[in-house]
Amino acid sequence: MIQPFDTALSPPTQAQISGNPLVQYVAVAPSIIYMETSENFCIQINNLNETLNLTLLLKSKSQDVMLNQVTVKEKDVFQCVPFQVSPTLELTGNGLTQHFLRRKEVQIEEPKHLLFIQTDKPMYKAEEQEQFWVMDKLWNLLSCSFQDPKNNRVFQWRDVEVPLGIIQLSYSLSSDPILGIYKVVVEKDSKKVAVYSFEVDEYVLPKFEVLLKAPKLITIMTNEIKFAVCGRYVMLNYSPFPIVSRRPCPICSGRRSYTTSDKWLLFLGCCGMQADGDGCFSKVVNMEQFLLRQQGFSMDINVEGKITEEGTGNLQKTKEHQWTDRMAQNQT
Repeated sequence: MIQPFDTALSPPTQAQISGNPLVQYVAVAPSIIYMETSENFCIQINNLNETLNLTLLLKSKSQDVMLNQVTVKEKDVFQCVPFQVSPTLELTGNGLTQHFLRRKEVQIEEPKHLLFIQTDKPMYKAEEQEQFWVMDKLWNLLSCSFQDPKNNRVFQWRDVEVPLGIIQLSYSLSSDPILGIYKVVVEKDSKKVAVYSFEVDEYVLPKFEVLLKAPKLITIMTNEIKFAVCGRYVMLNYSPFPIVSRRPCPICSGRRSYTTSDKWLLFLGCCGMQADGDGCFSKVVNMEQFLLRQQGFSMDINVEGKITEEGTGNLQKTKEHQWTDRMAQNQT
C-alpha cells in the first residue's frame, strides 16, 4: 500500500511574499517494505525555481543509511527513486533558499514467496521410483528430506541448488517399505518451509465382471434376438460401476448341437465394438442361421460374452445356457 509522507509547503521566502508562487511538494512511499526487494519512493514538486538536492535516508537506532540521492532542476517535476529497505525513511531537501525534512516509519518484513513440491503421482508401491519437483525462485540452497510414516528420515539431499527455479529429485523405494503416508520436507537454514505428502500402498488393478443379457425364451417363430454384453468394475466395499474408459471386445457366439455326439457350431462375431455410457455392447442376431424349424436337433443354444480390457489384456467372459427343448415345446 502506498501512503503519502505529507503534502507540504516550504516556508515562504521574501520573493514569494512579494508575489511569486509557493514551492509545493508531495512524497509517497510504501507502508510495508520487504527485505531484499526493490521499492520506489516518489515525489512531485511544483513551482521550483532553483536546484534542489534530494536525499533519501534509512533511519534506525544504530545508524543512518543513505538509500539514494538525486538532483532536481526542473520547475515542475515528478520522479520515483528506487531503493532497498529500512525501518525509518527520511527525506531531506536542500537548496539555496529551500530546506525541508520529513520522516516516516515503515514496517520491514521478510519477502513472501511461494515454494511448490509436486510428485509424479499420488501413490507408489514397493520398488517403484518416487520422483518429485521443487519449485522456488528466491532460494538457491535448500535441504530436502524423505520421511516414512513413522517420521524417520530415510534419505536427505543437502545444499540443493535451484539455479533455474526448479529441481527434480528421485528416490527408489525398497522391496518391503512401510506402508502409509510419506513426506517430502524442504528446509531452509534448518527451518521447515514446505511439506508434501504421498502414499505408499499395495494396489492392484481393478477387477471387472461380465454380464450377459439375452431373452429368456426363444421359439421356432423367433426371427431375431438381441444380446447385450456389459462390463462392470467391481471393487471392495463399492457397488459395481460400468466400464467407461476402456475398449472391451465382446464375442457373441451361438451353438446348436445334434442329438448325436456330432456338434455343429455357429459363431457370430461382434468384436471391436465400443461400449456405451453403461459399459454395454449390444448385437441383434438373425435366427435364420440356426435353422430352428429343422427337425432332429436338441435345440441347444449357448451364448458367450467376452470382454478384453484395453491396456492390460485382462479377459473376462460369461456364458448363458438357458434354452433347451422348451423352444420346441413352445411351437405354435
